[in-house]
Amino acid sequence: MTRTFFLIALFNMLCVCANAQTSAFTYQGHVQDGPVPANGSFSMKFRLYDAESAGSQVGAEIPVLVTITNAVFSVSLDFTSASFPSGSNRWLEVQIGPTTLAPRQKLGTSPFAIRSLEANKADMLSSACNPCVTSGQIVSLDGTRITGSVANADSAAVSTNALSLGGVAAANYLQKTGGTITGNLSVNGVLTGNGSGLTNLPATYGYFYFLSPSDVPFPIVPGGAIPFPRTGPVSGIARSSPSTFVLAAVGVYEVSWQVSVNESGQIAASVNGVEVDNTAVGRNALASQIVGDVLIETTVVNSSLRLVNWGYDLLTMTPCAGGYCSNTGSLVIKRIR
Repeated sequence: MTRTFFLIALFNMLCVCANAQTSAFTYQGHVQDGPVPANGSFSMKFRLYDAESAGSQVGAEIPVLVTITNAVFSVSLDFTSASFPSGSNRWLEVQIGPTTLAPRQKLGTSPFAIRSLEANKADMLSSACNPCVTSGQIVSLDGTRITGSVANADSAAVSTNALSLGGVAAANYLQKTGGTITGNLSVNGVLTGNGSGLTNLPATYGYFYFLSPSDVPFPIVPGGAIPFPRTGPVSGIARSSPSTFVLAAVGVYEVSWQVSVNESGQIAASVNGVEVDNTAVGRNALASQIVGDVLIETTVVNSSLRLVNWGYDLLTMTPCAGGYCSNTGSLVIKRIR
């Protein structure tokens, strides 16, 4: 058999206990079980809405086992203070057992009095009180009291122990004078200065050579590069081919070489495919070696260096000159600045 309930809201009031205000309020009602007053224990649910019908539920549902005596009951409900913002209306929906009663009951002003619980936020200058204090009223402020990000610090005269600047962590900044860099430092651009104060820099050098005739069995044609395919001690100098060497950093390099040749001729350094005039070293028919020691200055990173036959004739690397061992031709590259 279907039971029909009728609810009449008697009143609701804010709960105040021992001078300590809470967000709970008391709701009292009168329930008719069909034609007679309701009596006994009933499972009831209370829901808060922002509209008399439809709308959205506010806060959580409150289930309560309620004792009704001669149709009258009283319950304490707590939807929290956040459910009663200033200027908003609220309606209470009541469900007895499986039956949801209609219409919803509009709440009076008593539950909204819990808004006074939030009055202490004014003391904390919360977001609820954004316009309360203007910049003209602030004479000074202890920076240690500020947490979070400062949107614009253009007018700050001094910033001590700032965690970041312009979105970059303070630990990632370099001082103009003094300070110590730990770990790796990458620089996109050119560092200027004479470098006189730099210490503990790793040396950049390379020793490369060939054995004749096994490494250079054929004469070097005019304009051709001399191969030095074998590698001795090396640090910071790489090769891209047996005859091409990479000068990674911009700077000044000392380039030294010695090769024994059968013919008269010239050898010069070539940087990035262009022969450097002031590096040409030659020999006449009466000498046996071509020896050079020059300074090369690079202007771009990863410059290529080669030694080329800059003469008119073929150059044959002399094999076994004056002894039984293979003859050695060598190239030494050192970065000096």
